[in-house]
Amino acid sequence: MHECWAEMERLVDNGLTRNIGVSNFNCQLLMDMLTYARIPPSLLQIELHPYLSQEHLVKWAQSQSIAVTAYSSFGPTSLISTGSKRAKAVEPLFENPVIKDIVAKYNRNPSEVALRWSLERSVAVVQKSLNIDRVRMNLEALNWEMEEEDVESINKLDTGLRFNDPMVNAQNIPLFY
Repeated sequence: MHECWAEMERLVDNGLTRNIGVSNFNCQLLMDMLTYARIPPSLLQIELHPYLSQEHLVKWAQSQSIAVTAYSSFGPTSLISTGSKRAKAVEPLFENPVIKDIVAKYNRNPSEVALRWSLERSVAVVQKSLNIDRVRMNLEALNWEMEEEDVESINKLDTGLRFNDPMVNAQNIPLFY
């Protein structure tokens, strides 16, 4: 990783990019990187949704001035169509009673609630859709605020359930654990 990061730092030095970051790093990998990085990562992209809130990692990265970006913000919802057994075995996020109650309270849709929860935690979100109506709906998450008690209610849904599991998807390479 030292050599790879040094090459990424050269991209910054040569003016080819302003920021460099990492994806799927845990605290230990970030701590290790910070021992040798001349330019620390500006961004950490991780799987993050109400069933995997990664609270400790998010707070620690932010304390190191590393911005956090979430992918798979809807948990199992976006993975059911892929045939994921793990995604099919858990209650769909948008069907969860906590999410449904917050949807009703704010008169919003479930995707807005899930995205707003991340934004309330100062986490950016990567949300993809080819459907323009869904893109517009997702952007609505920017136009309202969620009360802290509702953020906390969603935080309590955390079960540590990872859907993009490198131990399953990366040929049992234990780098991420």
